[in-house]
Amino acid sequence: MTQKEYRRVLERRPQQPFDAKRYEANLKNINKSDIESLKKFKKQCEIQHEYQTNRAINLELALKYGKQAWLVHNEQSSTVLTECKKHLESLQDDVRQVNLKRMEEQ
Repeated sequence: MTQKEYRRVLERRPQQPFDAKRYEANLKNINKSDIESLKKFKKQCEIQHEYQTNRAINLELALKYGKQAWLVHNEQSSTVLTECKKHLESLQDDVRQVNLKRMEEQ
């Protein structure tokens, strides 16, 4: 499966849309007098309900925390980068001082 996906990306073919047919509950093909087919239909309905519930929860969480978490991460990364640059400048100054001292001693 991974090789197929890799080939698809290399060939620049679009990704196949998600197939949610297995989550659909279709009452048209159900024999309403057969208990087993009704149980299977009930199970499909439960699966579809759970899928839709989880999807709604995930969308709510993404809307609530997704953007903000990314912005916080970017701000923290910028702060770390700034501190690293300051530390680098300090170390470069120290190296210059040591080199100047060595040159004076020669």
